[in-house]
Amino acid sequence: MSYYGKGNNGRPVLLRKYDVTSAVSEVTFDYVFKKDFDWHYLIGVDVDVASASVNLRAIRRANGSDVTTTLDVMSQKGTDTDSGSDATVTNDTEAGYLQITPDGTGTDNTRNSNTFIISYIANPSHMPSSWGRIRSMGTGLNGFQGNSDPWWYEKSDQLIGSTGFDGVRIYATSGNISDGTFFIYGMA
Repeated sequence: MSYYGKGNNGRPVLLRKYDVTSAVSEVTFDYVFKKDFDWHYLIGVDVDVASASVNLRAIRRANGSDVTTTLDVMSQKGTDTDSGSDATVTNDTEAGYLQITPDGTGTDNTRNSNTFIISYIANPSHMPSSWGRIRSMGTGLNGFQGNSDPWWYEKSDQLIGSTGFDGVRIYATSGNISDGTFFIYGMA
């Protein structure tokens, strides 16, 4: 196999990397989740959106198509400076996507820069769950409690059913992804 990185022994191996150098509607990694690894990581660094009041999402893919099987979801989110603004979501479902940011990322004048890690657990033949840890690095109206404070977001999901998948697509609910670097790592 050909990898960016060398070695393994419990260390992540870089499988793919994509730099957004001009606005794109999505970033897609097909056929990247391999049975060689028990864990896969999708990492986004300084990801910005070109439109106001949108959110970023990641949806699983199989054989070049989106997997829209329902996900059971739970999450926590909050801001750094307003202790009364924390929110917890349990017993929720989403139509195949993992929402990376709260609704409303980006404004007309100031973009929120988002950094996140999403971990996909187990190998592609039976890979039912993932979890994400997201951190906003910018200011501006972010849609969460309508304030301009930096925010944090943790989310986990479980795939309902046994649909396998081998890739992931990252997209904004409207407009484009204007900047950012994406990495896919595998770890045995």
